[in-house]
Amino acid sequence: MTLELTAQAEAELWRETEQQYPPVTSLDRVETIYTVPPLMGSGMRRDSELYPGLELSIYHQTLHDVRAQVLQNPHPVQFMVHLSGVSDSGNLPWIDAEQGYVGGSGIQQSHAVFMPQSQPQIGVSIHMEPELLYRFFAEPSGELPLELQPLVQGEDWQRTFSPKTTAGIRTVVQQIIECPFVGTVKRMYWQSKVMELMTLQIAGIGVEEPSIERCFKPQTIERIRFAAEILRSHLEEPPSQLELAQ
Repeated sequence: MTLELTAQAEAELWRETEQQYPPVTSLDRVETIYTVPPLMGSGMRRDSELYPGLELSIYHQTLHDVRAQVLQNPHPVQFMVHLSGVSDSGNLPWIDAEQGYVGGSGIQQSHAVFMPQSQPQIGVSIHMEPELLYRFFAEPSGELPLELQPLVQGEDWQRTFSPKTTAGIRTVVQQIIECPFVGTVKRMYWQSKVMELMTLQIAGIGVEEPSIERCFKPQTIERIRFAAEILRSHLEEPPSQLELAQ
């Protein structure tokens, strides 16, 4: 039997669970671990703010059949990959181990997400405020490259894409989940891997989505890779956001 949850009911379930099982902050204070509400299933979610405006969630949960309602809302840019499990959001892209998700910022329409019990849901989700996208990748004119503009829709409906989850993407997600570092180095490692994952998914959009008017230029992909390389080469001495933007 499917557990049907309104947005309000799901939020209340998480609040009640946080009272019963208080979130745990890791010893290095880089991430916070939340327990999945028992009524929904079992497992955990690990959240970390990598920059102001850039958040990483790592989830490993086995849910009962759950259908949760999501209200219309202003939404940031989102990148999501399942290593296993399924998320069926109706008119939004299907997410499983073969197909990932990229959602631009803008107004997300109300919808229901069905998550079947068939297998554990394991993966990562990244939320980035559109202002940070501008900070990293804007042209000297202050505008985003045309290839990235579909990810920033302002007050319009968001655009969504379904890039294929390649072996390279799976490897990066596994590296994020199994990060061997602690403290500042862990945060910087995650920053670099998040940028790498964004690069691979954005490249996948350019290849896999024929409906997009303009494919992503090599220069745009290279800028993202360059920012990731800066992060990887400065694990011990993190660069500033201004340095990354340059």
